[in-house]
Amino acid sequence: MKKTIYSIALAMAALVAMQSCTDDESTYGIDHTSIVINGIDSKYDVISFAGKHLQINPTVNSTFPESDLEYRWYMYNPNKGNMAGKDTAEVVSTDRNLDMEVKLLDGKYSFYYEVASKSTGYSQRSDIFEVTSASILSKGFYVLKENSEGNTDVDLYSTSENTLYADLLATRSTGALKGKPRALDIIPYLCYVNPDDGENAGGTCLSITTESDKVKWYRILDMTPIKDETNCTYDNKTDRKPYRTVYGDWSIYYFAGDGVYSAYNYSIMPSIGAFGTFGDTGSSIHIATAPSTTHSMVYWNETTKMFSFVDYNGSYYPTTDENYMPLGSYNLECIKALASYAGGETCCFLMKDPATGNRQLYFFSVGYGGAILTEVRDIDPALHAANANLIAVNGQQATIMYCIDNNRLYAYDLGGVNPERELPLQGIPANEQITYIANRWFNAGDTWDYLFIGTQTGDTYKVYMYEMVGGEPIGQPVKTISGKGKLRKVDYADPEITYPDITPLLDD
Repeated sequence: MKKTIYSIALAMAALVAMQSCTDDESTYGIDHTSIVINGIDSKYDVISFAGKHLQINPTVNSTFPESDLEYRWYMYNPNKGNMAGKDTAEVVSTDRNLDMEVKLLDGKYSFYYEVASKSTGYSQRSDIFEVTSASILSKGFYVLKENSEGNTDVDLYSTSENTLYADLLATRSTGALKGKPRALDIIPYLCYVNPDDGENAGGTCLSITTESDKVKWYRILDMTPIKDETNCTYDNKTDRKPYRTVYGDWSIYYFAGDGVYSAYNYSIMPSIGAFGTFGDTGSSIHIATAPSTTHSMVYWNETTKMFSFVDYNGSYYPTTDENYMPLGSYNLECIKALASYAGGETCCFLMKDPATGNRQLYFFSVGYGGAILTEVRDIDPALHAANANLIAVNGQQATIMYCIDNNRLYAYDLGGVNPERELPLQGIPANEQITYIANRWFNAGDTWDYLFIGTQTGDTYKVYMYEMVGGEPIGQPVKTISGKGKLRKVDYADPEITYPDITPLLDD
């Protein structure tokens, strides 16, 4: 940061000195009013990567004929200048008026405008003006989906533009990922090697995995791919099964078929971002996090059929019972990992016995040194929770597990007091099949807490967002998103997400 500020200061000083030289009447013998520039504001705010343009039409008064004048718009790029170790001002246009499509990384940029006489070399420059850029891709609801070819892509509903940007991988990156979608995770502070200059960098990225065992991380500002299965770990092994990436506190975790890998986030230790510190012999997509223990995580190991634990520093521990004896293997199928912070902290897993079809809830108490199994609860086969095809949990308002059975919504009491009740949903046509449910929330800036209900009709998906009271949806949806493809998951991105408690980390 100090280097960047120093570089900008040098650039400003150089520009002032250069302007003083061009304005020197004794040097050129020309009236300093021969070129006068007006009509440029001191600050501009722009949206990047949305097809929008920065347009500035200055007033230029000159005693020189128009045919003798040439124009240059200069931009100081702190990203390039800082990395190069010197100040750089690049020409972005040679037109009289600026009309530049904005494709800038988030940040502040210094510009100036220069008008020169070709015959004499005399020139005038405008004052430095500031352009603040924010990517259209940095804020909004990301929709993970299967496209018509059976591959993976994402849509973005921009909350600032109230616009859906479809098929971002196909239209703004290197193409849709092969295979049906497995997981989408939004990761702040991910370390990576900047493909623009080869330097270490960090920022918010999308992590996407597919059922064809493809994984790729994208820089959220512009959807540039920054790593994949070929370079994400130190061993460069390419045949492991990728499940998902999860942002913790100090560490970022990569859950794979042969174990859990971790790397420090950019705010702790800038690096190339390769994952290491191998632990365990497997993992899965089913992970529950506990914020009171610096975002330690309990997860299901699909390889060993065991529950496992990883702490905030990337260390692996086996789970134990209440007598601190290690848990063994279970011949069970994991349906869902659930983490709720309503009325305390609940970490549990919905499991199924493949022989009988019966379901159970496994509850864990999570501490810094591991996780303890505290309860195994049978679910009455007569309940909708025992047959539901879609499961979610309320994160903040109520200790309930949401269940979709026969296209209806039910609430199962995780506290074990009231078994189950139906929750009516308004505004969903009867011909739409519910295919997704989640509770997403945001605790910074414009706070919100919505129940997401996703539906499918042919190749069209819809996402209905409901406000809640006590975990129960109320009234008509407050937002609705619609697009093409088969819906898999919805997640939220925002520049203010710099700490895990701001929004839920996980949603299977």
